[in-house]
Amino acid sequence: MIFVDRAITPITDGSRTDQPHLPSPLSRREREIAWHIACGRTSKEIAQRLSLSDLTVRKHRENLYRKLGIGSIAQLVRYCLEQHLVRPSTS
Repeated sequence: MIFVDRAITPITDGSRTDQPHLPSPLSRREREIAWHIACGRTSKEIAQRLSLSDLTVRKHRENLYRKLGIGSIAQLVRYCLEQHLVRPSTS
């Protein structure tokens, strides 16, 4: 299995493109979970990294999909790219 985390990186330096930034319908924790999912991590791996229960992460995942009106990880990755939560890696 190939993980995506080498292909995308979080945007932490405050840089953004010239596109207008819309307020996110997601909470800070949901954005954090979305980033981990976009990096190819399972709910169990995310739970371990964030010291949460697997059930809590799965509930956040459900909420993400519901709030964004999506049904797949591919759609979530696209959302993360469009909202500049992650960007394609240059390395």
